[in-house]
Amino acid sequence: MKSYDIIIIGGGAAGLNVAMELANSNLSICMIEKEEKNTDDRTWCFWEKGKGKFDHILFHSWNKINFYAKSVKEGLDLDGYTYKMIRSSDFYKYAHDILDQTSNIDRIQSEVRDIKEYNDRVEVYTNGTVFKADKVLNSVIFDKPDLNGYNHVIQHFGGWFIETENDVFNDEACTFMDFRIPQKNDTRFFYVLPCNKRQALVEIAVFSNAVQKMPTYDNWIKEYIDTYIKPGNYRIEEKEIGQIPMTDYPFHKESSPRHIRIGTAGGWVKSSSGYAFKRIMERAEIVAHNLLNNKNVTTNSTRFHRWMDSVMLKAITQNYVSGKDVFESMFSKRSASDIFQFLDEKNSLWKNVYMMYSAPILPFSKAALF
Repeated sequence: MKSYDIIIIGGGAAGLNVAMELANSNLSICMIEKEEKNTDDRTWCFWEKGKGKFDHILFHSWNKINFYAKSVKEGLDLDGYTYKMIRSSDFYKYAHDILDQTSNIDRIQSEVRDIKEYNDRVEVYTNGTVFKADKVLNSVIFDKPDLNGYNHVIQHFGGWFIETENDVFNDEACTFMDFRIPQKNDTRFFYVLPCNKRQALVEIAVFSNAVQKMPTYDNWIKEYIDTYIKPGNYRIEEKEIGQIPMTDYPFHKESSPRHIRIGTAGGWVKSSSGYAFKRIMERAEIVAHNLLNNKNVTTNSTRFHRWMDSVMLKAITQNYVSGKDVFESMFSKRSASDIFQFLDEKNSLWKNVYMMYSAPILPFSKAALF
């Protein structure tokens, strides 16, 4: 039985971010991955002020965004923020290169079969091998949680990377949200991320538990391109498909001092919007700092922010208000930078109240009170 200070289960965004933060530290670490990730299985986008630690692997970035609903807002200035895009293959390669050059991290490719927690250790059972550690950081959801009594919906998406014959896109601004499509009693929007004047990711996101297969997304994407982009001849370079759980289930309560949930398994996805990558970066830094300083590892949002997310999620999932109306109201009354700061949970109390008054008051009051 080989022993480590820390075992990280899962080699996705959360596990790799934490591992990179702990690289070359005095902690012995084992990362267990079911399979090595090295493909473009997803695209991550996030907003950030100034230079970031992943700027050198960005696929593209924008200083302006477009928002479309009943009102049209094009070329919105981000007031110091930059909207950034990373392809997963670039992130995986960068992370793996760092970890493979460290002396304190072993990467193991195997499937975790069981985890047993004791007073003085945690044991992780894989295919034929048992590992022991003082703490386990687990990004994998092995048992589906019982969501009865909690608000929940799946954000599912499908997208095309396309290349046009002629210059079509303004690559200095991306379409952050386009709600002009039929909502069909869901929250549905497109985003368009141009990498140059002829290439872009065109993707639809849907908040609904009716997850679709790629042919359905194909139909929706083609209709959107023909209706709103009208590029003439183009070809599809790649396709992507995925889903993100949005729920106010208290994942953080699943953690113990020795078995700590991270990533989606730790509730790091913002339940009201599905945004995750920046939260993963920030919370990975907190986890690493606390581990290196022998502090308790706690990364959950404040009770107030969890309550606000729960109210917004309930209002949308119970059809008190559509997601389209929520974001249109916010973008019509507040700046993009105000919205980003609000979603980042970086506001003061008075600024949170100021932002809350930009959303539809009656539906949110109903969700909060009943």
